[in-house]
Amino acid sequence: MKKLLAGLACIALFPGAAPTFAAERAGGIEEIVVTATKREESVQDIPIAVSAFSGDDLGYRGIDDVSQLQQVSPSLLVNTSNSTTNGGTIRIRGIGTTGNNVGLESAVGFFQDGVYISRSGQALNELLDVERVEVLRGPQGTLFGKNTSAGAVSIISKEPEFDLGGNFSISGGNMGAFKTTGAITGPLMEDVLAFRLAGMYSQRDGLMEDIDDNDEYDERDRWALKGQLLLTPSDTFEARLFLDYMKKDESCCPATYKIVGPTGPALRALGGNPVVSRSGDVGVNSKPFEDVEDKGTSLHLNWDLGWAELVSISSYRKFESERGQDVDFSNVDIYQNGDTDSDFENWSQELRLVGGTDALDWIIGAYISGEELDEAGNFLVLASQGPDYFGLLIPGAGAVLSEGQGLAGAYEQDADSWALYTNNTYHFDEQWSVTFGARYTE
Repeated sequence: MKKLLAGLACIALFPGAAPTFAAERAGGIEEIVVTATKREESVQDIPIAVSAFSGDDLGYRGIDDVSQLQQVSPSLLVNTSNSTTNGGTIRIRGIGTTGNNVGLESAVGFFQDGVYISRSGQALNELLDVERVEVLRGPQGTLFGKNTSAGAVSIISKEPEFDLGGNFSISGGNMGAFKTTGAITGPLMEDVLAFRLAGMYSQRDGLMEDIDDNDEYDERDRWALKGQLLLTPSDTFEARLFLDYMKKDESCCPATYKIVGPTGPALRALGGNPVVSRSGDVGVNSKPFEDVEDKGTSLHLNWDLGWAELVSISSYRKFESERGQDVDFSNVDIYQNGDTDSDFENWSQELRLVGGTDALDWIIGAYISGEELDEAGNFLVLASQGPDYFGLLIPGAGAVLSEGQGLAGAYEQDADSWALYTNNTYHFDEQWSVTFGARYTE
């Protein structure tokens, strides 16, 4: 099935934009330079509602993963209806894509160093070695090759440097929380080739405890690596190669509940122990788990042509997730949601020309991408008494599932797209400008 989409940016007249973020240092105001408009500009001068936060400032505030950005950006909301990888949602101004259907792209675009991350669950990770975070509010389709109808979140990593340096930190807290991060950068060839390598390990004890064997769930156990190479063979050309890898081995989403009505005796009759004690106690007979692996690479090329800058961004990403959960939330064999496996493969290529005169700043871009998605999962009824007590009726089946019966599903989705876009600002004088743009997608 083919869909044709076309968009026209809103025209905005403004006598200069007010600053949305400023950092006080030694009694002064530090200028924040952002790339929200695909060129380096002061956040005070761009015609976009954007909040910008430096990596250092986020560190001072204890913001170390994407979900915590909502603490400093009031219009941003991150929540989960299940696990972060399967039900994570990012909203801006209350607008976002909901539900656990992995076939749906997010209405809030997420970009890691200019590379589009197609699902919110892939984006909700640690903030590792970050130079800056930009939260763009409102539709941004004329600045990106992918649709961003609610807004965009852009993460920009720190660049390799030609002077040897680095950093290292260790932190801890209650619940066995422990985190260590570090980065090192320096030259491989003086003034020509530099590298940067950053790593992170984080763990935390579980928030939930099994009433039968005291196992803990909702714990944190993840690590990540990010590597970069920067090549500057001349004053007019620059190449930057990114490699990143992230691993999660955690469990998610058992729930404490209170037994009311006839359900308690029913569970006891099946040999269960209704959970009515402290809020951290849970009962499961199928232990939850979540194993996630996310990796990718991208190559950024920049040419200064004199009259314009030509930018090329090529990327490939692969995301794999395996998870399981006991969906009756008890230690009775009633229902079991078996393993759910999800696999994503994404590639993209973007070309962008950025130029301008005293009167007109302009951008012309082209974007192509491809995606393959596979998901498989099953649902099983384990106890014959289960349907009698809980009345599991499958729509369209006309009957209640009995012991040993269940459902299995396998899904595939392929998506290829291309887009042309332009974004332009005409300056009438130093005080007044008009911004206009368009995007065509197939």
